[in-house]
Amino acid sequence: RRPLARAMMRTRIHTHTTPAVPVVRARASSARVVHASIARVTSPLVTPLRARLSAPTRAIADVDPMSSYDGTSCVLTGPEVDRRSVGEELRAQIKAMGGAQIMDARDFVSTPAQRAQCVALFGSCAALALKGLVFASVDDAGFNDVDAMAMAITIGLAYWTSDLGTGIFHWSVDNYGSKDTPLLGGVIDAFQGHHKYPWTITKRQFANNIHKTCLAPLVFTVPTLLFNDKPTDLLFVG
Repeated sequence: RRPLARAMMRTRIHTHTTPAVPVVRARASSARVVHASIARVTSPLVTPLRARLSAPTRAIADVDPMSSYDGTSCVLTGPEVDRRSVGEELRAQIKAMGGAQIMDARDFVSTPAQRAQCVALFGSCAALALKGLVFASVDDAGFNDVDAMAMAITIGLAYWTSDLGTGIFHWSVDNYGSKDTPLLGGVIDAFQGHHKYPWTITKRQFANNIHKTCLAPLVFTVPTLLFNDKPTDLLFVG
């Protein structure tokens, strides 16, 4: 037993103390051979790809940034256009626009006064339409086909006129006047500021966004509601 045990012990010690350096070197040598083989196979494919990927990077440095100015390219195109001068002109126009950028988050929230302005206008319009329908139905001559056609034409004409009027108004305050303009200075400043910082309109609450345009129409809706009893006039203004 003892000779066998001593022989087994020597074998175990020899096994645990045998250096593994030759094995590591052999594995490293095999890895280098495999890596070199892969490199020889993929080199013809990788080299052109690297050249194609690096070419645009070198070309970008030679491009004039003003040649692709968004404000210019969306307005004017063609080789005869001096994009640099047009871009500078557009930036000058934007700088001259009114409207300060909103910095306080509370300025995006509707206030009770702003909601009251919207309710006053929408309420007066609804009252005008309701009064027009009531007065048309209680007319001594009765509500006939002619009255129905007249009301339909009135409503269509009112829609077309309001669309045209608001378009002209929007164009005028966008291009003329400033916050110092009498009466309309606040509206002009808000409209021009919207074009200077267009993202703010997506953050404002409803009444906060439209309340400034609700005061001026009350000059027409309230007197018509109080002093006019003609159905077509009431429907048209409402």
